[in-house]
Amino acid sequence: MEARLLQKSDRASLFAFINSESHLDRSAVDQFFHDVIENKKGIIVIEDEIIFALVIFEERLLNVCGFKVKAAHVIQSILRQDGDQMGLLKKCFDVLKSEYLITLNHLDEHFDVNNVFVNRQAYTIYRQHLPNVKGYYVSDDYEPQSLHSLYRYFMSKFSIAFDEKDQLDLEGLKQEHEIFVSQNEEGINGFIIYSYKKGVMHVKTLIYKDAKALLSLLNQAMGMNDKLIVEVSSFEHINKVIKQAVCEASDEVEIIVNNLEVFIRLFNHKSPNITHLINKNKLSYYFV
Repeated sequence: MEARLLQKSDRASLFAFINSESHLDRSAVDQFFHDVIENKKGIIVIEDEIIFALVIFEERLLNVCGFKVKAAHVIQSILRQDGDQMGLLKKCFDVLKSEYLITLNHLDEHFDVNNVFVNRQAYTIYRQHLPNVKGYYVSDDYEPQSLHSLYRYFMSKFSIAFDEKDQLDLEGLKQEHEIFVSQNEEGINGFIIYSYKKGVMHVKTLIYKDAKALLSLLNQAMGMNDKLIVEVSSFEHINKVIKQAVCEASDEVEIIVNNLEVFIRLFNHKSPNITHLINKNKLSYYFV
């Protein structure tokens, strides 16, 4: 058996595999197959043109203490029900780990990996709990480069977070979102990107240098709404600024750490001995 990247020439084998192993109806199989073969990256385990495993992933950048790492974020795995599922998954991961740090949200029963960090949290904030601030004003007048610079500065402050790109696609975001900046006499100190989602104001991106910038931007997004939902990283404790803010959801991400420099930065351990670290901290993370 060979584990390798999925190729366009694997169309027939991939369709047969999805049709037999995914438990989707015919129309859903067609749609899923087209999306995978045209838009996604995948690793397959294949022998004699028969696919035994498919791991779908997307390339992402992970910011670890200011160190950029190319990560393969696993979206989904489909494994032959009658095969060695753990062995098949390991074959796929062996291909990925040669080039990427591997991150994943979950792999159900296939892999015993514990959470390393919470990537995103969603806070619900009600109008009556959001204080006003003075000395800062909000507008939609900005130079794109100033927002890109602020975004990079903001991302560098976190010990670990996904960093999709150094620049935001502001023109693309403006098609469906509102974008406003917060300013004082020193210049722009934050910006916010938001839109309605299922009738509720939803803040997609919130970048700020201080608490006043954060509050001024949230007030802008709140407008005449009774509440809003804001997504932030796990390192941002919104409820320290707005005590009544309620954290209702989180996106937990697991990491298979197969990069020595990432390991050192992540655990602040200059001469990492994995067994010692796990025993000392009572961890059960999976390291490759």
